This record gives sequence, structure tokens and C-alpha cells, in this order.
Amino acid sequence: MFEGTVQAYGNNPEGDMDKILLRSEKGEIWLHFPPHTARQVIEAAPLHATVSVQTDRRGPTGPGADHRCELKALKNNSSNTEIILSDISPPAPSAGTEAEVRGNAAHDLEIGTSPGNTFMLSKKQISLPPHMAEELLPLIRRAGNIVVKGKMRDSTQGFVSASGHPVIQATLVQLDSISYKIR
Repeated sequence: MFEGTVQAYGNNPEGDMDKILLRSEKGEIWLHFPPHTARQVIEAAPLHATVSVQTDRRGPTGPGADHRCELKALKNNSSNTEIILSDISPPAPSAGTEAEVRGNAAHDLEIGTSPGNTFMLSKKQISLPPHMAEELLPLIRRAGNIVVKGKMRDSTQGFVSASGHPVIQATLVQLDSISYKIR
């Protein structure tokens, strides 16, 4: 177990918060946590809070290996709020709620510069499978009108998107008059 101060939160390519950056006397370290525990981790450890954490190494060891650590437990030193991540069950599989988002690329579209599978349309975070994002994002940038149909994830499941907006898993993207079925 060691102590550190919360510096930042990070996210996976789908835009879900899944890591916390701590600064300790030994330097800065990223600690990974399952995305479904994000809401509890962020509530227990807001930015600049001093926390005590228990971790496990994960992944391969040796030269060039990813030496990220897995967050196992966290305690906020000032509020005494404590969470053990293995006690937070993943949500039951859910198809989500049908959703449709419409927007104009010039006014309602935001595509970040960092790699990822997501974009924002009319204040909704749209998630695409990686192979589809690679092909569609350049086309989306050049489109006029955009329609996305998909499933909106239940916001009570513990996931937190980096954007803070609802997440829709796209099943169809229509760019002007051309439709792309998402598989």
C-alpha cells in the first residue's frame, strides 16, 4: 500500500474513464481500474485528494513491458471513504435503450485529435468499433448532415465517459444520404 495525490484521470479508446494518475514521493504512476468502477473511484478520490492505494502489477514484466499497476483498493485519507474494487460487481449485460442523434457536421460535430473510437455529435458521445472508426471518421469529418442510430448505455451502471456526456454504441451511421451499418 502507498499514498499519493490524485493528479488526473485517463480513459480507454472507447472514452470510458479507466485509470487514475497519482503523484507519490516515488514519482507519478498510472493505476488502471475496471471502467464499471469509475463512478465509485472518482467519487472517493476527486482531483487533488490524498489517497492510500493497494495495487497489483499487471501484464508482462521485463524490458519494454507495460509496468502499469492495477488498482485493488483505495482510501481517501481526509474523508476515510474506502472502496475495494473487487467488491463492485460488473453490471449485467444490457442491450441499452434505442437512441437516434442528428446533427450538422459544421455545428454539432466534435472529433478529437487523439486516437480513439469516439466522436461527439449534438452533445452525445458516439462510440464505434475500432475497425469502423478508422474507416468512418475521415468520412464523418467531410459530411454535411449526420444521423446516428444505436444503443444508449445505462448511466447508472458505474461507467463514466471522459466527455461527461451520454454514450451511444452506434449501430448505423448515415452521412448525408449514405448509410453505414455498424457491425
